[in-house]
Amino acid sequence: MLLSCYGPDMSTLQVKNLPDDVHAALAKRARDESTTMSELVTRLLRRELSRPTFDEWDRRHPAAGTTRPLDVAHALDEVRVEYAPDDAPARAATAASPSGGAGRSGS
Repeated sequence: MLLSCYGPDMSTLQVKNLPDDVHAALAKRARDESTTMSELVTRLLRRELSRPTFDEWDRRHPAAGTTRPLDVAHALDEVRVEYAPDDAPARAATAASPSGGAGRSGS
């Protein structure tokens, strides 16, 4: 009997109007992982459902009073020093100029 293979606590889900490209991608990934499409979709759904929605995440991480202003240009200059320390003095001089580097071409 077919039901005995799945047990009493298993449900069936039918997805209607599944685009052909999504079906093909699922089939390919299932083949690549040596699994069935049903097992793959179950695993993908479990993983997705284990993650909080944005609203759930937002409720757990209230932003009131915990954020601070960020000087993006300064932060980028600090990071650039790590990757190109020889260029740092030139960038610092440009940023300290009266125009504040406003006329830079971005190159």
